[in-house]
Amino acid sequence: MLNKILKSVIGLVLLSFLVFLVLGIPNTQHEMITEIEINAPVEEVYNYVMDIDNNENWLSGFVSADLIKGEKGAVGSEYKVVFLQKGKPMEMKETITDVVPNQKIGFDLSDKMIDGHIDIEFKATGSGTQVKEIHGFHGKSILSRAITKMFSKAIHKGKQEMYDDLKKVIEGN
Repeated sequence: MLNKILKSVIGLVLLSFLVFLVLGIPNTQHEMITEIEINAPVEEVYNYVMDIDNNENWLSGFVSADLIKGEKGAVGSEYKVVFLQKGKPMEMKETITDVVPNQKIGFDLSDKMIDGHIDIEFKATGSGTQVKEIHGFHGKSILSRAITKMFSKAIHKGKQEMYDDLKKVIEGN
């Protein structure tokens, strides 16, 4: 009887794992949009975001961004970016793809598990600046695609908290 129960439990665990992996078979691109209104002029918000020295004030887990190629803040420049995730360093390569002063920053991100692209758009409004991030990403393996599919809502929630922090820092709250 115990042997039958053990086989059933092992079978359920294996089946659950296979279902998890099946989630990662499609190589789908995930896209999330995060927006926030900041009560400050577009130039101030844009310059704050472009200044890497400010990242630790609003990017949760940010450790460093070291220029490895090109000119600081210019299209084509590459950075080694390090974040702490659950107490462990996570390194990413960031390549700036688009810079339109006071309007847009675009960059590619890559690490061992995912590739992605982020556009951050800045738009002057009557009361300040609308910041809109469009983040597209996909996992490089079946396992990483399954993980990103399962945790995309949590990732989006973290992004919104990050932009809430940006708003608080810039507005001085």
